[in-house]
Amino acid sequence: GYAPSAIVGNQGLRLAPTSATVGDYVTFGAATATLGTPIFTVEARFRKEGTGFTTSTGTGGVTAIPLVTKGTAEAEGSNKDMNYFLGISSTGVLAADFEEGATGASPGLNHPILGTTPIVNNVWYTAAVTYDGSKLQLYLNGAPEGTALTVNQPPRADSIQHAGIGTSLTSTGTVSGFFAGTIDEARIWNYARSAQQILAGTGREIPTAPGLLGRWGFNECCGRVMDTSGHIPLVTAVVPSITTATNWVTTPDLLSVVNTAPSVDAGFDSFAAFPTAALTGSVVDDGVDTGTALSSLWSKTSGPGTVTFANPAAPITTATFSTVGTYVLTLTANDGELTASDSVTIQVQSTGTNLPPTANAGPDQVVTFPAPASLAGSYTDDGLPGFDVNTTWSFVSGPGTVTIAQPFELNTTATFSAPGTYVLKLTADDTALSGSDTVTITVAAAATNYAIDFNGSNACVTMGVAPGLGASVFTLEAWIKREGTGIATSTGTGGLTAIPIVTKGMAQADGSNLDMNYFLGINSTGVLAADFEEGATGARPGLNHPVKGATPISSNIWHHVAATYDGSAWRLYLDGNFDNAGGQPLVVGQPPRADSIQHAAIGTALGSGGVVGSGTQGFFNGTIDEVRIWNVARSQQQIQGGMSGEVSSGHRQRHVCLGFGRAVQRAESRARCAGPRRAVGCGDRSRLTRDAERLRVR
Repeated sequence: GYAPSAIVGNQGLRLAPTSATVGDYVTFGAATATLGTPIFTVEARFRKEGTGFTTSTGTGGVTAIPLVTKGTAEAEGSNKDMNYFLGISSTGVLAADFEEGATGASPGLNHPILGTTPIVNNVWYTAAVTYDGSKLQLYLNGAPEGTALTVNQPPRADSIQHAGIGTSLTSTGTVSGFFAGTIDEARIWNYARSAQQILAGTGREIPTAPGLLGRWGFNECCGRVMDTSGHIPLVTAVVPSITTATNWVTTPDLLSVVNTAPSVDAGFDSFAAFPTAALTGSVVDDGVDTGTALSSLWSKTSGPGTVTFANPAAPITTATFSTVGTYVLTLTANDGELTASDSVTIQVQSTGTNLPPTANAGPDQVVTFPAPASLAGSYTDDGLPGFDVNTTWSFVSGPGTVTIAQPFELNTTATFSAPGTYVLKLTADDTALSGSDTVTITVAAAATNYAIDFNGSNACVTMGVAPGLGASVFTLEAWIKREGTGIATSTGTGGLTAIPIVTKGMAQADGSNLDMNYFLGINSTGVLAADFEEGATGARPGLNHPVKGATPISSNIWHHVAATYDGSAWRLYLDGNFDNAGGQPLVVGQPPRADSIQHAAIGTALGSGGVVGSGTQGFFNGTIDEVRIWNVARSQQQIQGGMSGEVSSGHRQRHVCLGFGRAVQRAESRARCAGPRRAVGCGDRSRLTRDAERLRVR
């Protein structure tokens, strides 16, 4: 070891690598639970003093000198992908990157961003990158650096790659790339800080603050790398190649003013006459600019009843109490980085004249039979005549009987013998006077879910021409259970031979509105397939643009199938998983035939006359449910989030949704679509069937 010498003032860590494989750096191990985050701000103050050595963040990423990182190029589509990377690109500008997480559209895909200002040697800079779940943004010296990059995909927050300063590391701790220079004030946050917060934090130290996952100021000297936020233990920080105190150097002082928590005074303890009390709190701040306005908030800490604040964000306000008793109220202040609080005790006393209790039975509600209703009652009382208030739930009206689990408790449940509208009453009695309130509970009949069983030879559903279902960008979805081979049809020259599921068109003509708008089906190899023909404004009107999946669709098992086209690329999904053959979106970049007059259909494909366009008419053999056609390309998260339930008819971005939820002999559209109000069955052997099995599969 060595005897550290004291260094007065601000310090930084000087890193001096000697080769592409030997250099100074700091690592904290995998630190997945402490430093892994799906949204982030990564910051560092640095002075570049040499060339350093670059590393790669992976295919499609950046080649850069690492500053603060959690990961590097190692693998694709696993927890060995990178969570975040901040560095200096090989062209000498700021660079950042992350790899897409498991729930993203393309797990393992890199999302790099580059700055515009050249980084020169021997000049101090402050760099930052933020990601809010949507946009990636670089900052240099507190100012936005270039244009934000819109991503809308999750980073690999569960990455087991190691976190580091001055280098990047794999999941086993193998280093790659080295920064040559001095680093100071490195910070990792679990949220995207605003531009005002970034600017306010560039010239000062921030030892600790809410959301700060790790902060290293390197002021401890020497040989120690301490996280002042308290999340990374000192023994976890490893500096394997730093063996002399000369690595800790004096750096230009930051602002001498260190932000301190606001000073909060909730006022004096007091007595108050029921039901209100005046609150006279105060909040004083040190005036340090944190980029966030000072805020305050009153809350109830304890007491026998509820408390309503006239303005909970104002230190001076009034509080209204639901009953007499002793209450503790707390005033909390937050300056954007630090919080402080103070409490006050209020003894609320009766005014002397007994008033009846005020009962509140809660809001009216709707439940689905036979599910119980949760009753959440409350009351206010003046505490007179000095006895406990008794509460009772009772039946007022309704078509059946009601069983209340605990009729004398404010919070309980009620079950009903039949669907219908019921009125229940809550009564509060102080032994001298009483008050009551009622709640109306609508018990809806249980919905019965149905699907259509297509026979595979002549059964289908058609919506006619349905111009309202034409779309230049779209998402097609359905739940299917394949029960037989079915009959395949053609989407045209250069297209597909496939069994239709959801379609608007088929092979008929080329270069006119007799071309197909979209087709989702199963091809001859048993995988998902989709196609459209190019529209009039495309480079080659009438040209087919087919795409196929990768995973065979098994029979007699419910599967969710979906296809999206965003005006640029095809994406297929099977059971919520990205399923394009080859593992990448199929880029087309041409418009579909959104003005097609070919008929829209389920279980078949039709031409402009409502019959086969050319060749053989195809038919699906099996059961189909919850068909949806959208006029937007939905993300993988949206598809996964919506596949387990029905979609309400009021969704603004949906063209149509057919759930077959009514026990009738025709499938009826439950959406407010611009097409026909009724979907008509073709053939005579399609039938509605209960699909409780699919609900269990979900």
